[in-house]
Amino acid sequence: YQPTLPQAAYLVGTGDVPTEVARQLDLEVGDVEGSVVGIPRNEVSSIEIKAIGTNKERVVELADTSAQVLIEQLDAEARLQFETARDEVVTRLDRLESEVNAINLQLINDPESPQLIAQQRSLTNQYSLAYEQFTQLANQPVPSANLSSLQQATAQEISESAFDKAKDEIATG
Repeated sequence: YQPTLPQAAYLVGTGDVPTEVARQLDLEVGDVEGSVVGIPRNEVSSIEIKAIGTNKERVVELADTSAQVLIEQLDAEARLQFETARDEVVTRLDRLESEVNAINLQLINDPESPQLIAQQRSLTNQYSLAYEQFTQLANQPVPSANLSSLQQATAQEISESAFDKAKDEIATG
């Protein structure tokens, strides 16, 4: 699962990420959504997370927690998509095995049937392909969204007009 940087940055201020950040920090979701924004930095393949507020420690905590929750949720989504793909392949393997077994039973009664032989060959080939997919999935590393936090947040004092401007920019997305 690889969201684009703009998609991942957008998630910082909307949906499950601010909801979880609000829960962890005992804040209102609207306060989180109105105080934090993700900015995609495509030129360096990163996301800058900015938070604003009047309490330096709280702003740092808000930015760091938002980064942590974003990474955790994207990694969880990557794992879920991987597990879904793996489960689909296992289901397909089970179905094909049953079908091969059914054809093999029919071949016992009619071993020269060209239709049954062709069906058996086709199902066996499908099974081989599905098993190859399963093997590839099983040999992959633990899936992740390939994001990590590069540094802890730091607070910077800004003027009241810069604060108001940042608040408006966050509100408009």
